[in-house]
Amino acid sequence: MALAASAFWAVAQFCAPLFVGAPALETRRAAELLALRQSLGGQVEAAVRRFAAPVRVQGPSGTRAAVPPSAGALASPRPAVREFPSGAGAAGAPFQRATAGFLPGYVHRLGLQWQVAALRAGIVLAWVVALGPLLAAALVDGWMQGAIRRMRAGAAHPVAFSLSGIAAAGLLSVPLAYILVPVPWPSGWAPAWALLTSLVLSWRSALQRSLAPG
Repeated sequence: MALAASAFWAVAQFCAPLFVGAPALETRRAAELLALRQSLGGQVEAAVRRFAAPVRVQGPSGTRAAVPPSAGALASPRPAVREFPSGAGAAGAPFQRATAGFLPGYVHRLGLQWQVAALRAGIVLAWVVALGPLLAAALVDGWMQGAIRRMRAGAAHPVAFSLSGIAAAGLLSVPLAYILVPVPWPSGWAPAWALLTSLVLSWRSALQRSLAPG
């Protein structure tokens, strides 16, 4: 399962730049930062920018750039196409022109995609810090509910415990999918995910406490 997921991620990472243009990636990057600033404030956005700053983008002209200083979408310059002389080497000129125009743009879009992934990793870290108390409170609440259920000689539910583990594993993998899968996500996914995850963790903690020996 893990091998299949890794293969899918690798294919998605290297194939997505073939179908998504640089302006769309830059717009996605700007939208992620704008949603973060509106939710958690400008200081958190600046911290996420610093977190993603080591990931630089190879531009079409060979220059390297970090995360831009503003959250607005930036215009992407067109890659220069090298002119090839006619004559004896003119037979391979069409292929060379296509390669010279395609490769710089592809590398630029791939770099933008990795930069978006780095920004998303910082965004996940910021949301985990912001919503960590909610998740911790859910675990404590579930543990106390399980203790009360055990004191009242409540029935154990091993099947429900197994289902809660599957649900918790799936929900805890959502942030990783957000970082690695190069598709647009709704801006309000993190609070909704934290609420649902807290409910599932509370449920699992209660079941674990009620099944615990002694």
